[in-house]
Amino acid sequence: MAIGHWKSAFLTCAAKLGIADILQEQPMTAEELAKRTNTHPQSLFRLMRALKSMGLFEQNIENKFELTPLGSTLRTGIFRHVIITVSGDEYEPWTNLMHCIKTGEDGYRHKYGIGYYDHLKEVSSQPDNEEFHNFRLACHESTMSFNSNFTKFYDFTQFKHIIDCGGNDGTFLSLVLKSAPNAKGTVYDEAPAIAEAMKNIERQGLSHRMTGIAGSFVDSVPEGGDCYIMKSVFMDWIGESATSILMNIRARMNSDTKLLLILSVVPENGPVHPGKYFDIYYLLFTGGVERTRTELEETLKTAGLKINKIVPTDYPIYDIVEIVLDI
Repeated sequence: MAIGHWKSAFLTCAAKLGIADILQEQPMTAEELAKRTNTHPQSLFRLMRALKSMGLFEQNIENKFELTPLGSTLRTGIFRHVIITVSGDEYEPWTNLMHCIKTGEDGYRHKYGIGYYDHLKEVSSQPDNEEFHNFRLACHESTMSFNSNFTKFYDFTQFKHIIDCGGNDGTFLSLVLKSAPNAKGTVYDEAPAIAEAMKNIERQGLSHRMTGIAGSFVDSVPEGGDCYIMKSVFMDWIGESATSILMNIRARMNSDTKLLLILSVVPENGPVHPGKYFDIYYLLFTGGVERTRTELEETLKTAGLKINKIVPTDYPIYDIVEIVLDI
């Protein structure tokens, strides 16, 4: 485990160079790949050899590298930008984990003097900075890879207007709306994300029943929804900030409205669970937390809300927590 970061570095190099996309066209030697990627042939060969040892590539009798099924996941649209973000752009902040453990403070803010999402918003307007672009595409790839059949776990046809708070480029909401043909939807996020969402809405052919609104759920949320969604977002917030966000949504709810928190409900005890790893990620990057059911109930109670039911999915990092008014 101690050399796990070595393997992450190998993956990041391969992802940034777009090697899987190139090999999808045809097998190539290291020399041919080096010409396409503007890299040092012998050094690239050594990287490819290491990645072959990880099961990502094979070499044929002509000494050309070709993709394995595992290596195919490095392609754009699958996990390429997830790897670039998680193993590349987000690598350096992990050197500040000890500060989090000693103090309980937001490690990213301590190291860089700015919150992680504030930083992404700041660099989103810098044309030569790819970090926000990578992050946005990582969210898109993650949604398409893990959530393309998400709607089989929950019936969204019961709703007329679904509002996805913090919905990035609208990919998830577009999947939801395709399963609920009579519903309309609103994706709500910061302006840079909504600019991409509007393009995505047009591409998906959903302009007649889906739109985007720029804003922050920290301040308020749009009115008129009978379903509000927060997917992979709420764990970034704790304490009074979490309560305030919930109160913003509660102010738009009535007795029939549902709030869906899509996140990992961490087991109180028991075996290995990926939510426990993500919990440390949120501690470091946002000062946030992955909650147990008890912790989630306590947080919801501060905003006059309660859990109606928890729907598990095939993915342990995603549970659907259906929440209603606690009247």
